[in-house]
Amino acid sequence: MIRYAPAPVTSAPSQPVRCARSLTERMAEHLREEAFSGRGDVQSLRDRGWSQASIERLGPAAIQLARRNSTRQVAP
Repeated sequence: MIRYAPAPVTSAPSQPVRCARSLTERMAEHLREEAFSGRGDVQSLRDRGWSQASIERLGPAAIQLARRNSTRQVAP
């Protein structure tokens, strides 16, 4: 006689938070690179392929992250 075992029930995986954070980090890196060349503005992000919706959504956090990463402490 053949017995069937039920398949284990798994819940659907939730969306990882890392994805949104990595997009913010990538935008911040693009802003930092463009700032060194003197073009750190919205148009430079559009030239790099960022959509207007993603710039509006991730822009403020990316600007803060870029500024935080660009600031160095020279003396203790």
